[in-house]
Amino acid sequence: MADLHWHYAQLELVPEDLMARSQLSLPVSTRKGAHRQVEGLLDRFGKQVPRAKQLAETWRRGAKDDWVAYGLFQWTIYECTGTTCRDSAQGFLEDWAETTRDAGLSWVQTPKLPDNWPEAHREG
Repeated sequence: MADLHWHYAQLELVPEDLMARSQLSLPVSTRKGAHRQVEGLLDRFGKQVPRAKQLAETWRRGAKDDWVAYGLFQWTIYECTGTTCRDSAQGFLEDWAETTRDAGLSWVQTPKLPDNWPEAHREG
């Protein structure tokens, strides 16, 4: 079993391509650390999209279920609990896609991790 750790996820729905894009972080040792990484992403997003500035504040106050969304973008954190980090990450993506389809977006396909994730992520 992998050491307990956390990841953040940034997800983007792309209706014209009938897909979703995902960006998952490298392992973060604490929930608080993953939470801070999302806070930074939301601060940057708020600078690019001024109407979204309130997202970072919502996140700082404690977003319900550690999840926020703006338009076609979503951010969350999750605990790595799989046999391997890769299994846990792909399991998270499968659960997220199923929940999204259940919410009425039947076209959403489960994002697939690159074969060399997270190693490729470390190199970039």
